[in-house]
Amino acid sequence: MVPQVGVYVVQDGYSDLAGGTYELCTRGECAKGELKERGIAHVTVGLPDDVDPDIAPVCLRVTRAGAAKPFIDDSVDVKLIHTSDGCGGGYSQGLAYSEEDGLLPNVPKGIGKAWAQHRTAEATAGPSPTAFS
Repeated sequence: MVPQVGVYVVQDGYSDLAGGTYELCTRGECAKGELKERGIAHVTVGLPDDVDPDIAPVCLRVTRAGAAKPFIDDSVDVKLIHTSDGCGGGYSQGLAYSEEDGLLPNVPKGIGKAWAQHRTAEATAGPSPTAFS
């Protein structure tokens, strides 16, 4: 298990977040990248093995492509949970962001189900014409 915090970013209600950039920070660690997926994006920040699991803020910022300031700037306090896959373990937590609810300290069942459907549809879709160019 890799210690990390992940956020499912639900893009429903936003017309142009794909192509924007995100910054996800917690416990002195930050990850930055581009929101490439439409619908729901999953962004993560890795944490050290000896991370303190006590309550600390998780901050999510999303900036639209070409914009100077974040369009989304939200935070929530989160306690990490220890999980194990039988070969080791680590502290992690899943969060979700939606336009309606903001940054949530957990992943509601509806968002988890939508993510699974999104990934299944992605896996069964044919390759795009430019996939091998």
